[in-house]
Amino acid sequence: MIAKPFTTPPPPTARGHAAWQARQEMAFALDLAFVQHQDVFLFHGLRIEHDGRRHSIDHVVLHRYGLTLIESGSVTGGLTLSASGQFTRTHPIAGPKPIASPIDRVRRQARSLFGLLNAHRREVRRTKHLGDEHFTVLVAMADRSHIHYQDAPPPELIRAERVNSAVHAHVQHTPGTSSFASFIRFMRTARTSTLGLRQLKSAELSVLHGFMLAYHKPAPSTRNFSMPPSSPDRTPSLYAITHKSLSAVARRENTVKSKPAPDPQ
Repeated sequence: MIAKPFTTPPPPTARGHAAWQARQEMAFALDLAFVQHQDVFLFHGLRIEHDGRRHSIDHVVLHRYGLTLIESGSVTGGLTLSASGQFTRTHPIAGPKPIASPIDRVRRQARSLFGLLNAHRREVRRTKHLGDEHFTVLVAMADRSHIHYQDAPPPELIRAERVNSAVHAHVQHTPGTSSFASFIRFMRTARTSTLGLRQLKSAELSVLHGFMLAYHKPAPSTRNFSMPPSSPDRTPSLYAITHKSLSAVARRENTVKSKPAPDPQ
């Protein structure tokens, strides 16, 4: 189910367009995979504030075994990852330039989201058993990116086309049989296992869904490009058109499922 669609407008200049496109493509892939799952909620571009700090999370997948945060707009182009975990981007003119670790960034986002939920325990009281073991993080490498590793790649860093399989493995609660289970690790440690993890109930998912939408902080100048004003020189994006189509299909199928079967004659 698409709880918060991707509505981030494209950047006004070419700078940053690759990151925006990577986020849009990941949102499209996740929507296509999970739009018909009534117990999976997708949030794209979720902005939260906790302890005076604001975080813009590329994608959050809320499901019965917790929340999976996905960073998809940082790993584009050519990068080098040192054995110490330092990412470096090489520019053809400016040369190599160290950049912030996207893995550390999404870990901070997960800690802040957990802290926000914990700070509002009364509002999410029906999810009192939600713990840090319910949070997992992934960093998606754009299809057109390439990374030179000086050591073994970290398990959180995977190709964008493999993200859906990794999330499916966690949603289906099959860590022991999925080859992608090793990609899902909580925060900084490898101690967390989804074996025996308590399943969230439908009521708890509903509370978390409403809470995250209520505490989303829209960007001051954000325009919803998925619903552009009618003008001769602007047309809806491919994501906007497909998002409407996927939502319509999901609503139609749910309506069909909810209709009672006809009485036998």
